[in-house]
Amino acid sequence: MTTKRKMTFGIVVGNRGFFPGHLANSGREEMIAAVESAGDKAIVLSAEDTTYGAVETFSDAIRCSDLFKKHAVEIDGIIVTLPNFGDERGVADTLRPVSYTHLDVYKRQLNSYRPPLGMMSAMAWRAA
Repeated sequence: MTTKRKMTFGIVVGNRGFFPGHLANSGREEMIAAVESAGDKAIVLSAEDTTYGAVETFSDAIRCSDLFKKHAVEIDGIIVTLPNFGDERGVADTLRPVSYTHLDVYKRQLNSYRPPLGMMSAMAWRAA
């Protein structure tokens, strides 16, 4: 029997201040619960670190980046969640100063994705 290795994920919760903040808060809690229910570990800002434990401002991004730097050797991957259409600039500012050279990073562009045959016709895909 093979045992699953416990993974550690850094979680960035984006927040956009003019949208309801409770969405950032509940989205953060749901993401942490999902990671932990899978038996993995979440490294994420607390609600005491920033508003809702989310990243909205540049100073929030620096706090999150510092947290990830502190745990860089442990982190196996980064999860970004934008529960209230969070500002992507905060996410970029969080990840830019941290070196993740030990991680495999894969980029997938939406227009390069093709669903498996039989799931959707080419015409339906282009219209989606």
